[in-house]
Amino acid sequence: MTDHSAEICTDKLEALRVVLKAAEEVPPPGPAQGDGDAAQGNERERSGRLKRLLALVDGLELMHDANDEAFALPVVGGVQQVMPVRSGTFRKYLAGIYWAEYRDGLPSDLIAAAINTIEARALFEGEKVEVHRRVARLDGRIFIDLGDDSWRAVEIDAGGWRIVEQPPVRFRRDRLTRPLPEPVRRQSGALDRLLDLFRLDPKQRVLVKSWLLAALGGVSPFAILAVVGEAGSGKTLFCKTMARLVDPRKPELRSPPRELRDVEAAAWNAYLIAFDNISSVGPDLADCLCRLATGAGLGGRQLYTNTEEIVFDASRPVLLNGIPDLPARADLLDRALVVHLTRVPDDARRPAAELEAGIKWLLPAALGELCSMLAHGLARRDKVHPPRLPRMADVALWAEACGLEGAAEAIGENARTAMRDLAEEDAFAAALVRFVEARATWTGTAASLLEALNAERGDGRAPDGWPRTPRGAAEKLRRLAPALRQAGVAVSFRRQAHTGARLVELRWGGSGDTVTTVTNVTRAPDAYGRNRFPGDGHGDGCGSNRHPHAADRHLPRPSERDTRREGDGCPSYPQDRHPDRHPADPLNAKTSRGLGDGGDDGDDPPASLCPSRGGGRWWRPTPGVPWRCWCCEPPPSEVDPGFEVLAVGEDAP
Repeated sequence: MTDHSAEICTDKLEALRVVLKAAEEVPPPGPAQGDGDAAQGNERERSGRLKRLLALVDGLELMHDANDEAFALPVVGGVQQVMPVRSGTFRKYLAGIYWAEYRDGLPSDLIAAAINTIEARALFEGEKVEVHRRVARLDGRIFIDLGDDSWRAVEIDAGGWRIVEQPPVRFRRDRLTRPLPEPVRRQSGALDRLLDLFRLDPKQRVLVKSWLLAALGGVSPFAILAVVGEAGSGKTLFCKTMARLVDPRKPELRSPPRELRDVEAAAWNAYLIAFDNISSVGPDLADCLCRLATGAGLGGRQLYTNTEEIVFDASRPVLLNGIPDLPARADLLDRALVVHLTRVPDDARRPAAELEAGIKWLLPAALGELCSMLAHGLARRDKVHPPRLPRMADVALWAEACGLEGAAEAIGENARTAMRDLAEEDAFAAALVRFVEARATWTGTAASLLEALNAERGDGRAPDGWPRTPRGAAEKLRRLAPALRQAGVAVSFRRQAHTGARLVELRWGGSGDTVTTVTNVTRAPDAYGRNRFPGDGHGDGCGSNRHPHAADRHLPRPSERDTRREGDGCPSYPQDRHPDRHPADPLNAKTSRGLGDGGDDGDDPPASLCPSRGGGRWWRPTPGVPWRCWCCEPPPSEVDPGFEVLAVGEDAP
C-alpha cells in the first residue's frame, strides 16, 4: 500500500468517528408534534369503517338455534342462504360486500369486531329456529336439501314429491357440502339397476334399501350400514355411491377417526357419518357410533372458556366398510345391517370411467325412485303392522310402509345371523357356548366362571378379547348376551339371598331365541298368577286349582272372579269368556293345536298369541306333536327335561 492510499484510509476513519460522535450527542426522539392527532384520526377512521360495514348489514335477517349459535340469512345472487355468523363463509361475505361498496379492504380485527356485534343481535333480537342438515321433517312432510347453488329442496308428502325453490325449513351447509343428484321421474327399476353393479343378493338389497329409506326419511334411531368383504369386492365404490344418494361431501368417505373428537366434529358438520377401510372397532368408537345411531348428546368444553359446555343432540345415519367383520361388539352389531360383498371376478371387472358414467346416469332416477317410496311411506305409515319387529323396529316399520315387503323379517334375520356369527367367532363366547351346552345350566359368580373357563382352555394364554378380571368377564357377558341368546345360551344376573353375592345364571336352550329351558317353565306363573309346579312354596305341586296345604294362597276359580274383567276366562270356563277377546268359532282361528298352516301336525311353530287367552307361551312334550297353549292347557306337574317351551310377543325373552 502506498503512502497516498494510507492517507485516504486515515481520512475515512476520522470522518466515521466524527459521525458516530455526533450521533451520540443527538437527544433521543420524543413524541412528535401532531402524533396524537394522527392516532386519533386513525381511531376515527377505524370507527367509521366499522359503522359503514354494520350499516351494510343493518337489514340482514338474523336468527339463532337451541345451542345459541348465531346465523345470518344474506341474499347472494338472488338466493337467500344460511350462514353461521362465526364461519369463514360469513367472514368472506362481509369482506366482499364492503369491497363491492367502497372498493376497500378490511383488516381481520375489524371484521371480528363486526361479527361480535352481529352475533349479539342474532342472539337477542333474532328468532330461535331449528337448523337442519340435509334432511328435515315438518308437518308430516319430508324436506331433502339438494345442496345446489339455488338452495332448492325436495318436498315429499303423502301425495308425491316435488322440487321447491324456497323450502320452509332452514338447512345449514359447510364448504365440504356437495349437491345431490337432481331426482327425476323415470321408469322404475333404476335403484335395482344401480345395485346390480355391486352383486347384491335379494335379501341384501332389502337391507340396503331399508337403510337408504330411513336415512332419507329422517327416521331416527338410524341403523348402521356395515359393509364387509375381501379386497376387490368394491366396498369403497359401493359406499361412495350410497353416500352420493344421502349426503354427498368432498370427500365422500373419511379415514378412520383417530379419536372421538373427530367423530363428534363429523356429526356436527355432516348428516351422514361415513368411514372407509376400518380394520377394527374399539370399545370407545363402538360406543360412540351406537350413540350416534340411536341419538345422544355430544360435545364438551367450549373453546376459550373455562366451564361452558357446547352440547348438541345428534342422531345420524352411519356407513362403515372394512375387510374384517366390522361389528365385533354385540351392542354395535345389534344396531347394524351387515352387508357382505363378494369379490368381483377378473373377467367381470369394468374400467373405473365406465362404472362412474353408469353410476352418474342412474343416480338421479334412483333418487327419484326413493322419493316416490318415501311418499308412499308417508301415506301408509299408520297402516303397517308386521307380526314381529326386529331390534331396529323404526327402520323396519318405515321400510315396510314405503312398500319394501319383507323388510322386518330380513332385518331380523340379518341380526340373528350376525349374532350367531359373533358367538362363533368370539373366543370367549364360543367357549361359553361349549361350557353351557355340556352342563345345561350353571350358576356361580363371575370369578368362578372365569376360573372354570380358564381351566378348560388349558393353554395358559388368554386369546385376544378374553377378559382378565371377574369384572371384565361380567361386563363382557352383558355385551355378549344378545349373541349368546342366538347361540342358545340365556344369560341372567341375580343377587344371592343370604350373602348378597352377585350370581351369573347360564342356561342352555339349544335353539337360540325361541326355546327356553325347563328352569323357566317351573318358575313361570300361569295366567291367574299361580305357579302350578313345586319350588317356591306358594301352593304348588298339583294341577288342581287349590293346594291342600296352602288353600289361602290360590286365587279363586275363574268362575268365581269378576266376569266383566277382560281376558280372565279360559276354554275350561266358557261363562267367563270375554265376547270381544275370544272368537265364537275357534276353528276359524289359530289355536294351541295346529298353529302355522292350520293343521295339527305340530311342525309349524306358533307365530301369534293364543286367540282364547292372548298369552304368548306354548309348550309340547316332544318334537312333532302339536304345540299347546300354556294358559289354556298347562303342562303336568311332573315336567320332563325334554319338554320344549316357546315364547312369542311380549312373553319372548
